Amino acid sequence: MRLTKAGQMVSEPLTLTLDKRATFSLADRQAQFAAAERVKSMFERMSKMVAQINGVRDQTAALAESATAVPDVKAAAAQLDAGVAFGAAVHAALARQQQDVVVVEDFHAKPLEGESR
Repeated sequence: MRLTKAGQMVSEPLTLTLDKRATFSLADRQAQFAAAERVKSMFERMSKMVAQINGVRDQTAALAESATAVPDVKAAAAQLDAGVAFGAAVHAALARQQQDVVVVEDFHAKPLEGESR
């Protein structure tokens, strides 16, 4: 770690370790992090797919609104719009849930060894 104050720099090594009060192991944390990263990756892919679907929906809507659109195109556009609306609701629900994927145990509420509360 490096600290600079008033032009003077002090540098010391810093070692990070798990809190002794934690009830999880390093392997537990690594597994939790890996799972959270997989969820994040899936969510990113889903977001890209939603953007592509919205693009197709917009193109279909433009075709359906044209003066020469046949009834089948208009019906397909309406069905696609309904499906996209449902997909957007699912996507939004997952976005809200993504913030809860990584759960950090509240081990600070436990007293230290030899400490009473």
